[in-house]
Amino acid sequence: MSYTKHTQPITTKTGSVIHWDLPRIKNQVQVTCGSCKQLRLCQVTSAHNSSGLCLPCSNKTLAKVGEDHHLWKGGKTVDNDGYLLIHKSLLPLGEQTQFQEMFTHSGYILEHRLIAARTLGRNLFSNEKVHHLNALKQDNRPSNLKVLSATNHAQEHLGWIAALRAEILRLQGLLDNAGVVY
Repeated sequence: MSYTKHTQPITTKTGSVIHWDLPRIKNQVQVTCGSCKQLRLCQVTSAHNSSGLCLPCSNKTLAKVGEDHHLWKGGKTVDNDGYLLIHKSLLPLGEQTQFQEMFTHSGYILEHRLIAARTLGRNLFSNEKVHHLNALKQDNRPSNLKVLSATNHAQEHLGWIAALRAEILRLQGLLDNAGVVY
């Protein structure tokens, strides 16, 4: 985003105001910090879509976690692979302690691994995989989850692949017999 295209002030998620309408000095623009309300000059870069907070206020914000962080969205999210994640702050204190080693550095735990660990009454080992029996990654009912070794989990998926290939061949045969072009 080029800074020359903007002519109106923009308010960021943190309440900071980027004053595109005020005079600029070289490639710096005036910004009002959303926290301390101080006006300061800021280097305009492509990364300027950030908070707009001044450095001291930004450092305070970075120290905030969970509900206190400005990007908090309720403690549940979905990872890039489609699995549900839960923030530790949503768990009772006893479970936060019991399953501590299963949390990521940012304080999240995969919901299916948490449910399997609860069922077993212990932390899962890193080489244990939780298999979704119906292949739906967000169906985390205990009856749909099965804890397997990494090797057995891979074999389980190979079985699914073989079954799907067989079903595709069966369906193609039906289409061929019916004279359907596909």
